[in-house]
Amino acid sequence: MKKTILALMAISVLIAFSINIQAQSACSPTLSHGSGFTTSIESVSFDGFDAYGDSLHTIILRIENDGCTDPDCKALNQYSIEAIPGTYSDISHAVLVGNMTANGINLGPSLGGTPFEGFRISSINGIGNGEAGIFVVQYTLTGGLQRQKTQIKAGSNLSIVEFQIADFAAVLNCVIYSNILPYYPPPDNGKIENSIIGAELTSLYETYIIYDSAVSNDIFQIVDDTNVIIEVIALDGKYNELLALLQTADYGMYDVNVDPDQLKITG
Repeated sequence: MKKTILALMAISVLIAFSINIQAQSACSPTLSHGSGFTTSIESVSFDGFDAYGDSLHTIILRIENDGCTDPDCKALNQYSIEAIPGTYSDISHAVLVGNMTANGINLGPSLGGTPFEGFRISSINGIGNGEAGIFVVQYTLTGGLQRQKTQIKAGSNLSIVEFQIADFAAVLNCVIYSNILPYYPPPDNGKIENSIIGAELTSLYETYIIYDSAVSNDIFQIVDDTNVIIEVIALDGKYNELLALLQTADYGMYDVNVDPDQLKITG
């Protein structure tokens, strides 16, 4: 049976996955606000299209303070991000290092004291004025990447930096992956010879066997705890035969989506 399916398919790859990759300095600039604060683009991911055909991107900005104790290094109390009204959603923030807290998100688009429209993380405490820290802001943009400014309010310091569309695109297209670690332990030697499913799915299966669980929000799209979405590409002339075989009891593919023009089967 394995020989049969190997003869029908060219490759099998995971689909519908999202990995947050920390931005590398060669891909994205880090811009300084002063007062010990910087903003950088942590990650940009393309998430497909909405029901109206508009593109969706998830963006994560990383804000850091180095613990500056100079008289001008005041505590942060607001962080604003420029975005076109109606194009942003799913805003959240998280603390990576330090004791930063915030009392809410102002969805705007008008932001008092800020010379652009967008949204704001409000009533921030615990970062700046000698308190080092790192936090991230994540949001979704609909309709394409945008030129975006960000503003800190630290004491009387209102400092704006600006990222261009090219900066976000550079992170999206970044191919520097030297520091990425696998979510699951890889197979011995890192790959499997003559495998029809590859090292990734094999590692997922072995993890499930050992721990009776393999749920991940980072690498695989898992359904009902026991099934993973895959995309299979058929060899030329073998599409219908492969499609029928994958839906037999031996393979059990369901919720099948077909794309015969591209020789792709998803399920």
